[in-house]
Amino acid sequence: MNKKSCKKMLYLCILCVIVSVFAALSVGAAEKLNKKSITLNAGKTYQLKVTGSKIKAVWSSNKASVAKVDQTGKVKAVKKGTCKITAKVGKKKLTCKVTV
Repeated sequence: MNKKSCKKMLYLCILCVIVSVFAALSVGAAEKLNKKSITLNAGKTYQLKVTGSKIKAVWSSNKASVAKVDQTGKVKAVKKGTCKITAKVGKKKLTCKVTV
C-alpha cells in the first residue's frame, strides 16, 4: 500500500471508532428501571421492568431474606427490612430500593 492509501485507512478507522463510541453512549443512556424504589407488604409482589434496552437483564437481590426477584424482574416481599434489587444490563447496573 502506498502512503495515500494508508492515510485513507487510518481516517476510516478513526471514523469507525468515533461512530461506535457515540452509538454506545446513546444506547446506554436510555436504559432505566420503571421504579427507583418501592414499598411492599410481606407476601406481595411487584414487576420491575428495564426500559430502553434490547439486552436481557440479569436480576439479583442483595438480601433475599427481605425480598426475592426472579429472572423476569418480579419482586416478592419476604419479611420486614430493606434491600436492593439490581438489574445488570450488559455492563450497566440499575438498582431499585425495596422496603418491606
